[in-house]
Formats: sequence, structure tokens, C-alpha cells
Amino acid sequence: MKTTVDQLYPDIWQQVFEYLNAIELFVSFMHVTRAADEVLFNRNHHFRLRGFVVDAYVETLPEKLSPDQVISLELHQGSCLNIIEQCLALRSLKLIGRPEWIICLLRKFSNVNMKFEQLVFTVPGIGSLHDLLASIASLFSLRRLAIYANESEEKVKAGALSLTQTNVEQFILHSCSSISWNELSCMLPGLSNIRFLDITLFHYNMNSFWWFTFPKLRYICLILVEVPFEWIIQLAKTMPSLIKLKLKGLVGGEGFIINHKWLNLFESCSSLAVVQ
Repeated sequence: MKTTVDQLYPDIWQQVFEYLNAIELFVSFMHVTRAADEVLFNRNHHFRLRGFVVDAYVETLPEKLSPDQVISLELHQGSCLNIIEQCLALRSLKLIGRPEWIICLLRKFSNVNMKFEQLVFTVPGIGSLHDLLASIASLFSLRRLAIYANESEEKVKAGALSLTQTNVEQFILHSCSSISWNELSCMLPGLSNIRFLDITLFHYNMNSFWWFTFPKLRYICLILVEVPFEWIIQLAKTMPSLIKLKLKGLVGGEGFIINHKWLNLFESCSSLAVVQ
């Protein structure tokens, strides 16, 4: 016996729809079958929209698409639709544009009851990194923050004010610009609750991390460019709860050759169990 499309149950449609772009979903599947429409339009199914992309090419929303169903949104600078404040169920937000636009947008959220759990910024460079981190201070529900800046090289500008501590537990920072732990040190107190750190570092400063520790950090992934192995050992000492360390890139002249330095690394951080 063969099963046809119109015989699929609503729960099957709901699982299928979770993998599709929100706008394409309403354009392609609206009124295909009664079961599909029941998932899209019947509030009893509590269906949430993921992968909702709003860029300069999106001028209107599809018929019957309700913004309060959206939990994952990607918004580009230059888009003409202002719908964020209508997305009351939004949990994950990706913003693509210049830092000034992102910061201005985030300031508006301080007056709106938004409960973001994840934020992703894609910006040209890291010059405004301090200001970007300062802009999330009022987002108490935020747990994961990722910043990608791989278009142009910039130096990190110093911030006028110290950063407020946040509840962020996962922090990802990747940039094509030269950046050191020393430049990040003034921003680290705002991220003292992180448990997962994934970061690209180009330079080092042996004295930059002595005054600050990550008491809760359990996993760190470092992409390194020309830093000495001794720097890694010193850094591990600032992470008393570290369990897993993942290393990529170039380290000094010897690279990751197995020698006595690895023993020194494990001795410096007794909680460390896995190195990749």
C-alpha cells in the first residue's frame, strides 16, 4: 500500500517544516494539503518558524505568516521590514551589517520584553568590539554570543566604560584582524560566566592574563597564529575548571610536537582531561 502526500499526518508535516526556510515554507506549502495547513495555521500545534531570513530583497511577508511564530531570525542591514518587535517568541537572532547599525538596533530591545538566548553578529571588522559587547548588557536571558568579522582588518578600539557582567555562557569570536589576549583583557570581566570559549588569536602578551581568571570555563577552542607554547600553559593556569582544550593553527617554531611541554600543560591545570 502506497502513502500519498495528502495522507501524511500533521505531526509528519511539522517535522518536515522545521528544516525549511520560513518564507519559502509559506510560499510553497500553503494550501497543499489540509494537514499541512493545520500545522501552519492552527495555533493548537504551537508551530514555530526557524530560518526566517529578512534581507533587502524581502519587501512583504507571505500571507498569513505571523511574526509571533518566529523563534529564529536572520536580519540584514538595508532590509525594509521592521518586524523584530513583533517577533515576541524570538529566541535566536543573527544580525548582518555594520556595528553602528547593530548597536542602535540592540538599544531598542531594552524597552521591549525580548528573551534572546542566542545572538550572532556578522560585521566587517572588530574595531567596535568593545561597543558590541557593551550593547548586550541589558539582555539578561542571553546565553550564547558569536561574532564573526572576516571582511576587513581593524584594530580594536578602546572603550570609554568598563563592561557589565553578562550571563553569556558560550562566546565565539573569529576575525581576520590581528588581535591579542591583551586587547581582550579589558573586556573579559563582562564574560566571566562563560563555560565555552572559541576564539582566534594572532598575538600574545605574557602579562595580559595574570589578573583575570575564568572560574567556570570548561571548554576552550583556540585558533592560534604564531604564539609560543609557554603562552598556552600560562593561559591554562587562569582556568581552574577547564576540562577540554582544542588547539588549531601555528604555535611557535616547534608547533604541536609531543615533548615535556605537554606534561607542563597538564600539571598547570589539574582539571584538564582532554586535549585535541
